[in-house]
Amino acid sequence: VGIENEYMVVDKELKPAPQAIRDYFINENPLWKRELGASQIEFNSLPISVETDHEKLLNHVKQQEETVAKQLEKYDCHILRMGFYPGNLSDIKITDISERYQSILDKYSMYRKEYFDCNLGGIDMGQHINAMIGGGQSSQLNLQVRQNDAIGLLNMIYELTPLFVALSSNSTIIDK
Repeated sequence: VGIENEYMVVDKELKPAPQAIRDYFINENPLWKRELGASQIEFNSLPISVETDHEKLLNHVKQQEETVAKQLEKYDCHILRMGFYPGNLSDIKITDISERYQSILDKYSMYRKEYFDCNLGGIDMGQHINAMIGGGQSSQLNLQVRQNDAIGLLNMIYELTPLFVALSSNSTIIDK
């Protein structure tokens, strides 16, 4: 398995850090990547066997978080992982290297109205989809499976997903 974690880089007032700070950090750390939000960074762990080394995976991710936190101190910034940025949507800026993400954003724009109502009270949240994605942080578990086992595992995951969401909603995985 491997873990993919997304974080937001914020300043001391918990405002999203400028993209330049994010980019300086990314250039110094090849294991970290840019994300759609100009203040977002992403970490992808090395694949590790969960049969024998699940603690190694958790320790690897925790060590990376500690390292990034120390490196961001020189920019007077911190990493934030709490589901979604708690401030104004207008504070969230989209990366200026948007070509990588544009096709995904175009698909969201094309299909979202067809499948669900984007209105929250009197506000059309569909107009803010880029900021909502750019302000979100998530943890994803990537599993390597044999092709013959994939459909059975996917069906099992569909059954377990509501339980995982209930257990992990607004909680950290790394810190138990």
